[in-house]
Amino acid sequence: MNRHLNMLRLLPLLTALGSSAMLLAADAPAEAKMDPAGLEFFEKNVRPILTERCYECHSKEKGISKGGLIMDSRAGMLAGGDLGAAVVPGDLKKSLLIVAVHQTDPELSMPPRKKGAKLSDAQIATLEQWVKMGAPAPMGAGGAKLTGLSDKARSHWAFQPVREVAVPTKLSNAAWCQNEVDAFLLAKLDEKGLRPSPATDGESLLRRLSYDLIGLPPTSVEVDAFSRDYDSALAMDNMAARKGQAGRAVTAVVERTVDRLLASPHYGERWARHWLDTARYSDTKGLKRNGTIETFEASWTYRDYVIDAFNSDKPYDQFIMEQLAADRLPDLAKDDPRLSALGFITVGKRFQNNDDTIDERIDATTKGFLGLTVSCSRCHDHKFDPIPAADYYSLHGIFSSVTEPQQNPVIRNPLLVGKNAPTNAYRADYEKKLAELINATAGGYYKHLAGMQAAFHREFGPRALAALAGGFRSTAGFDILKKFDLGDSRELGTTFAGSMNRTDHPITGLLARLRKVSPDNFEKQAPAIIEAALADKKNPLNPLVAEGLRGLKPKSLEEVAFAYQAVFKKNHDKIVAHIQMRSQPGRKGDKDDPAVAQLAAFPWPLPNVEDISTVVLLERATESRDFCESWQVPISATFVNNNKPAKYFKFADINALDITHPGGPGTAMVVTDVEKPRDSYVYIRGDRNKRGPVAPRQFLEVLAGPDRLPFYEGSGRRELALAIASRTNPLTARVLVNRLWMHHFGVGIVTSPDDFGNMSEAPSHPELLDWMATTFVEGGWSIKKMHKKILLSAAYRQSANPNSNPLVVQKASVDPTKVDAANKLLWHANLRRLDFESIRDSMLLLSGKLDRALGGRAVNISDEPYSYRRTIYGFIDRDKLSEFQSQFDFADPNMANSTRGSTIVPQQALFFMNNPLAVEVARNVNARPEMTKASSDDERVTQLYRIMYQRSPTVQERQIAREFVARIAGYIDEPPASPKADKVAKARADKAAKAKAAAAVATKSSPVVKIETSVKGGKIVNNTEKVDRKVPSNPWVMLAQSMVCSNEFVYLN
Repeated sequence: MNRHLNMLRLLPLLTALGSSAMLLAADAPAEAKMDPAGLEFFEKNVRPILTERCYECHSKEKGISKGGLIMDSRAGMLAGGDLGAAVVPGDLKKSLLIVAVHQTDPELSMPPRKKGAKLSDAQIATLEQWVKMGAPAPMGAGGAKLTGLSDKARSHWAFQPVREVAVPTKLSNAAWCQNEVDAFLLAKLDEKGLRPSPATDGESLLRRLSYDLIGLPPTSVEVDAFSRDYDSALAMDNMAARKGQAGRAVTAVVERTVDRLLASPHYGERWARHWLDTARYSDTKGLKRNGTIETFEASWTYRDYVIDAFNSDKPYDQFIMEQLAADRLPDLAKDDPRLSALGFITVGKRFQNNDDTIDERIDATTKGFLGLTVSCSRCHDHKFDPIPAADYYSLHGIFSSVTEPQQNPVIRNPLLVGKNAPTNAYRADYEKKLAELINATAGGYYKHLAGMQAAFHREFGPRALAALAGGFRSTAGFDILKKFDLGDSRELGTTFAGSMNRTDHPITGLLARLRKVSPDNFEKQAPAIIEAALADKKNPLNPLVAEGLRGLKPKSLEEVAFAYQAVFKKNHDKIVAHIQMRSQPGRKGDKDDPAVAQLAAFPWPLPNVEDISTVVLLERATESRDFCESWQVPISATFVNNNKPAKYFKFADINALDITHPGGPGTAMVVTDVEKPRDSYVYIRGDRNKRGPVAPRQFLEVLAGPDRLPFYEGSGRRELALAIASRTNPLTARVLVNRLWMHHFGVGIVTSPDDFGNMSEAPSHPELLDWMATTFVEGGWSIKKMHKKILLSAAYRQSANPNSNPLVVQKASVDPTKVDAANKLLWHANLRRLDFESIRDSMLLLSGKLDRALGGRAVNISDEPYSYRRTIYGFIDRDKLSEFQSQFDFADPNMANSTRGSTIVPQQALFFMNNPLAVEVARNVNARPEMTKASSDDERVTQLYRIMYQRSPTVQERQIAREFVARIAGYIDEPPASPKADKVAKARADKAAKAKAAAAVATKSSPVVKIETSVKGGKIVNNTEKVDRKVPSNPWVMLAQSMVCSNEFVYLN
């Protein structure tokens, strides 16, 4: 039974345009034999037309198939392209070729007008006759499409199963290899007659390891210890080499350091940043309201989830599952921190058009996990990869079957524990401020409603007449308002339009009935209609309205409208009093006169204040019809361009509180499945108004095979995650290990980490890529294990100086700089520039002010006053990156970006020279104990190099530094010593110490709540002090700043 049901669900797929089923049908044996007379007609009359006017754009022989259509074979024409079958034998109406050549459809006109004139009437008649004959033509070999699921696209290496490859053993220098990675690399070098470069020195290697794994430089103590152990181990390995043995002492030293760095909590911060680039992480939606960028209230919980996932070495297959379907996991607690993983779906850019938002999510998912550009199939079959449009819309159905709940769940944050957890004082402060804003917004609801209602009642007569006449934009409506000296009201126009069209309306139903009466018969017919309305027990009029209209014998609709206005005026005080009752606790409004209550709740809902006592309830009251009776209009109808008046509605302040106050609860930005998940139609050319066949929710055919089954569990997200994280999926593991390799060596084995499709370059080491993918999966999808495989290789330790390579030194006949100038075979390490985060974090660390706390809300990392938190915690505005971020090649958060550009522009140098942060770093470095305790200039220079570059200076560098300091000292007028100045300075220091002591005492008795950030002008600002610009500089500070400006500070190796 289940099998039959599955087959039924597959039927829509089998009817998809251009499907493989059609291709098979086109090649069926029954079609093979053609009437000789029909074939002769085709060759003499039809083929010449096609050759002259069609094959230029639709020919397999020429390798071009625009719109996915091939016309130089019968199979190709029957299979059709993106829009369907070009030829349906015997059916002119369904044959798109005939429709196109008639050029009656402006969007389907062939040949294109720019390519030449329309076919002659005689030629069109020939084609029509041929179709009526059954479209006889040679089957040919052109049935296979050149786009979408073509044989050529399927054969691409990335879509083939991951191979189990043997580790090379026939090597020129097996003793050099420290593990399997080296064996694969050396085998490639041997093929070209190349040799690896010698290992770098210990100081450089430790700096490389430290930046790669935690994004921070090592300390001087760490450098000394590692260099000592490294040099000793290197001597042991050299001794082993002289004996013809493989040395492993250096590997043991490196392994201890790698283990230490992988265990550091800062490892997660470093590698989470790489993934967040792929996940297009941002703190803003990309939409504006009231001229202000809309922010996510809890995007930071997703960022913290990613940090914790890397620190805990969460298996990558589980990492995928949680980011796509955490809400579908078994035994999930309400506050489970894994729910925040769903931020992968929700932190993307938002659009007014939901299809665009879905497209963005498809793009992030397929690029992020599969390295495929599936979104290119939105309007047509992919031009290069085996991804038909139907597969795109299979994924579209998955993401269109999810929704975001109005209230996100509060979750436990594994990073905000212990010292990082908010104190009770912070929680209480947050609750107090939130309650104040909720009360202010609830009160604002009633004030706004009262103001709108006053205008509504005051202008009811003219505006009701205008609405009944067709509204302000109609000629009659415009003339009515002009008669009463009124113009359009953007606040009230929608409300009046929505309140005058129901005959069963308890307030305005009578007006809706009377609008149907012609003016000529109004005086005669209106009284009877009024009496009937007053007597209608099924749809009774409000008693107060009925009282005002009873006995009325109007001559026109205008008299009735103004009678209504008189009712509102008469009951004005009662209405105002009732609104006041509703706005006060106690539900007194429920006990008021029902007629007054109904009149006061017209036209907008009037809930009790207890019913809008939370942020979610206030959002529902202002953004939905949840509080509306069927005859009411939502209060949102009064918001111009959907902008809530900030004077009354404090939602922006509530959002600011949520994104800045550490005492607030962290919520997960989740999605849930809709009650009735649905498949999507294929949108012809991406136009949702032109529907093709239904595309069942299922995985990509090129990866799952033609026998794949549709997803049936909810939206299908969990099944999608399982398909992506499958051991048999040829892409997932390859894509991930390639990115790890890229971040360690500077370039991936595949150079396009987000595109493994047909347009990507072939891998430089395909066997190594497959070996790593296999090892990764067999190792439990452990990212940390894969780090160790790469970092413990001899290849990773190579010097970055190409001139150190033995073939270059010996000036051998094989010159590696010519054989492999791009260093694709890795005969030396690549010179790598530090990224934005590492540069800034290093500056903070060297200044001694780096805040090492994990997790929490975003801070402003670009502007004064500065935050000293790590850069990963910086606020990211996807529509307007800060100048600091843009200048240093921060990833574009509008799309998946696993690799960043690297530019060298003057603004970068100007930042190091002039930015107050760079100046402060130099001052703080100069004030470090190592510098203040130095007894000589040579020692100061040595300490500066050890602090800034994690190495000792050369003799020449010491000499240059001393000369620099001496030369600068001649230009700076240092302030002379002054007893009075010293006395003043001492007094200030004593005063500051007393204030600090008093603050400490006060904190013990009454905890101080200090909020680090706030929102001003729609922008996060730090509530700290600016850099002191009054402190005089000195030559040693200037030397430190010049070292920050150097290349060595921002480059590895």
